[in-house]
Amino acid sequence: MTYLEQLRKSKSKPQVAYQEFALSTRKNPEHLFCFFEGKDNAYYVSRIKRFTESYYPVK
Repeated sequence: MTYLEQLRKSKSKPQVAYQEFALSTRKNPEHLFCFFEGKDNAYYVSRIKRFTESYYPVK
């Protein structure tokens, strides 16, 4: 497995999602942070948008 393949595979690890969350909270402290697994994003985003446009999805 090449290094590039390893990097692509590691994008789905929980540590990556946490790092993305940690960095984003500093930039956007007022946003609602939403964590999604799989295809849950398609179901929940329309419902979240009814209440706020200031949200940040983390997959």
